[in-house]
Amino acid sequence: LMDNTQIYWPWYQGGIRSIFNMETIREVELLTGGFSAKYGNALSSVMNVSTRDGNYENWHGNFSFGFANAQSTIEGPLKKEKISFLLSARKTYLDLFLKPDEASFPVSNLIDGTYKLAWKLNEKHKLTFSGLSSSEGTAYSASKPQVGIPNEIDTKGYKHTQSVQLHSNWSDKLYGKTSVVHSNSSSQVLVGRNMDFNIGGQDVGIREDFAYTFTNNATLLFGAEAHYTSFQTNGSSPLDPMEDDPSDSSVVLKDFNVNYDGWNGGTYLTYSGRAMKKIGYSLGYRHDYNLKSNINNHSPRLSLNYSLANKIDIRAAWGIFQQFPDLVAIDAKKDLSSNRCYHYIFGVSKTISNGIKTWAELYYKDYQNLVVLQGLD
Repeated sequence: LMDNTQIYWPWYQGGIRSIFNMETIREVELLTGGFSAKYGNALSSVMNVSTRDGNYENWHGNFSFGFANAQSTIEGPLKKEKISFLLSARKTYLDLFLKPDEASFPVSNLIDGTYKLAWKLNEKHKLTFSGLSSSEGTAYSASKPQVGIPNEIDTKGYKHTQSVQLHSNWSDKLYGKTSVVHSNSSSQVLVGRNMDFNIGGQDVGIREDFAYTFTNNATLLFGAEAHYTSFQTNGSSPLDPMEDDPSDSSVVLKDFNVNYDGWNGGTYLTYSGRAMKKIGYSLGYRHDYNLKSNINNHSPRLSLNYSLANKIDIRAAWGIFQQFPDLVAIDAKKDLSSNRCYHYIFGVSKTISNGIKTWAELYYKDYQNLVVLQGLD
């Protein structure tokens, strides 16, 4: 997630490089297991990225370049102490020097921009608009084709995300955040003669989160979200893509075409408190619903924390985590149930100093109802 917008395949260059620009990040929350009911439709882990506001007081900027890419950032106040903006862009340029038929490896060209506009409406409310726009392509043409290796690779793709968020401190005890999000992505992949994919998807959603703190420092988190998702993919592939020569003109190809659209939503409730001075607990429940397949997921979750001396904490967690079948599977078979995983977590952490903590975690995850692809037929 980035500012509550789902980022599908958050990588460039086949997974080598992250889509997130470090110049724009305020906080990264990495949850490897046993995460709270606040997050749904996820089996294993969550990475929640929050972007930072631009500087409200002064203008700042930087520029850097290296062997393969350049990066630049600028930020500052549009109205001091009231409105700020942040813009950061990255660009690779190896493709300007290595032509497709001259390189011995696929050369990607990448450009992206991450941006944010923040407006402090008053002492209690802040409105932000943030997003990411990126374009990536790869071009490669073998001057001396070899058997079993693609003689041509040509990819093109883009991602665009937008997030509008209203942050509200309704009182000393109640905080709320309203998020309206949108993401749009497309990818075209051509490998040799035989593999040709066109993939496109779009997601529009709204989410409401609340946090209420009681007088005894116990906290109640609750919220709801709804999303409309559309997905299209078409192309052709060998019957056995892993075995057939991607450039062999005699290989039999299989055409495919999948279109999907539908609504899904979720609600959650989590209560966190302390039973005694050293024992903390969190009880959570989440319900997710897929309208097209009429899937209802019920996911209870529990975590316990015990504080020892010397700033050492012991944590245990259990929960049911579920994820709707992917859109291709839902289109092919309407009565599928969700993928499911039971988490059993045990961990020990130690606070070394302010801002520095070390921990070790042991987990067992029992996966069930996993949907697998049996074949293109």
